[in-house]
Amino acid sequence: MPEKRWEFELDGARHAVELEHNTFSGKQSVRADGRLLQSPGGAAGRHAFRIGAHACEVAVAKKGGKYSYDFLIDGVSSTPEQYASEMAEAQTSERMKAMRWWGVIICLAIGVVGNWFNWYWAHSRGYFYDELALLAPAALVLGLYWLVSPKDFVAQYSGISLRMWVVIVIAFLLGFANMYALAHGWY
Repeated sequence: MPEKRWEFELDGARHAVELEHNTFSGKQSVRADGRLLQSPGGAAGRHAFRIGAHACEVAVAKKGGKYSYDFLIDGVSSTPEQYASEMAEAQTSERMKAMRWWGVIICLAIGVVGNWFNWYWAHSRGYFYDELALLAPAALVLGLYWLVSPKDFVAQYSGISLRMWVVIVIAFLLGFANMYALAHGWY
């Protein structure tokens, strides 16, 4: 009977979560800090509970006749291999590729068309839109970033990386520079 145990520190206190799984009968029991939380049946599934203010989940999956176990805290896997395989699977999925291409196309279109219209209005009518002068270059930079670095498009769903924050800051600094240049007639 497979037994899985996860020990971790959460909010300054040590905790332990245990899963007992009888693969023959399918019976599973989940304990947190020695206290029985659930005793569900079934061969696979997800068992949710809370530890303090944190959402926890024990996941049992059967793939190709073999069971795998994972423990998640606030939606983040405690098994780096599991997280890495899920991320790799998400990056190669056709749906995610299509979403990335649509994101790239929309951001590039907003960036190019928005900058062109603002430049045209500034030179032909004598005014421009501040919001468009800020957002169009930012959208252009984000579209180019997702075009060049496709893995970061998927990774942002699990948390924005430092590199993504740097790109966002650069994008908006470029937008402010564009707004300043238009306001002072530099182009």
